[in-house]
Amino acid sequence: MNPHFYNIQALRGIAVLLVIFYHLAGVQSKSSTAYALPDVLHFGAVGVDIFFLISGFLMMTITRGTQASFSTALQFMKRRLLRIYPIYWLVSIPITYLLFFSSRDLLNNLNLNPDAARYIPDLSIYLLKSALLFPQVNLPPLTISWTLIHEVYFYCVFGLLLLLPQRTHGWLLLAWSAVTLVFWWILKPTQYQPISYLLCNPLTLEFTVGCWLAMFLTKKKHITKPYIFLLLGCAAFAVSWLAWVANNGYEFPIADDRVLYLLLPCALILAAVASMEQQKQYLSQLLQKIGDASYSLYLTHIIFLSIGRKIWKLQGFEDSLFNNLWFWPSLFAVTLVAGTLCYQLLEKPLLRAGKKYLA
Repeated sequence: MNPHFYNIQALRGIAVLLVIFYHLAGVQSKSSTAYALPDVLHFGAVGVDIFFLISGFLMMTITRGTQASFSTALQFMKRRLLRIYPIYWLVSIPITYLLFFSSRDLLNNLNLNPDAARYIPDLSIYLLKSALLFPQVNLPPLTISWTLIHEVYFYCVFGLLLLLPQRTHGWLLLAWSAVTLVFWWILKPTQYQPISYLLCNPLTLEFTVGCWLAMFLTKKKHITKPYIFLLLGCAAFAVSWLAWVANNGYEFPIADDRVLYLLLPCALILAAVASMEQQKQYLSQLLQKIGDASYSLYLTHIIFLSIGRKIWKLQGFEDSLFNNLWFWPSLFAVTLVAGTLCYQLLEKPLLRAGKKYLA
């Protein structure tokens, strides 16, 4: 596989744009009653599913050809954890401060739950678990980091796979997926059982399917006519989303429903995009640049969208079509620029420091 992953980065860019649009639509709908975006457009959370598939795909691809050993697994874990934690901690600090030391009015204006701290029995344990991305009943202060909890779990299990010969990985991934589903159906865990809810969550299949796609494309090299797969994936997603809405309303699916409705369409899109790159058919360079900054954009976008909502309220903008047409697209653009600056000024230097540490 191509070590540069240009199209995968572009797909990451699309995924983070979808997530930002999803949260922007939510903020806009709460702020504008007369011109709220229709609920059917609130599909952008699918970006998370694309991220999980990409994560499995990349982890399997970059470790092909490595020797099964403790040092390989340790080096893998160091690289992944240095990638996730430092910038996550930096972004979480202001959110944590606001959550526990700010007034109720400010928290409401910033779209944060002013009562969140009241339901935490032990603040020190909560903050420690949040910093480590360890599963717990209460979401971390940076609530979107629930996805990072899954990522850390994926990395830990995948790190164990690297202790074993690569010829066993496909079967072990199958066993992991099967055990996950069996215990999900048997235990039926809820979010109030955070450890079993994580370990048995069907979202794990998005990671393992990403791994299998990498194994398939490594052997087969590419899919013929990838554009057909791309169109099929997009069409399948549209059908799945409309079917979900027709049967369940506009609340985005979670856990097993999410996998049932979204895994196949997203897998088709990932397979097509990766295969296009193998045939030197590249997606937009702008999307690639956004993909490079996708982690910083993902972590910071809620902050800037919340600030934008506060500005809308404090300025007392008339809820007119004109104001909605200029303000919210402008906020979307500012969020992209600010997140990209975070990538350039914070994340990239931290990554360089991490590479020096590992050298």
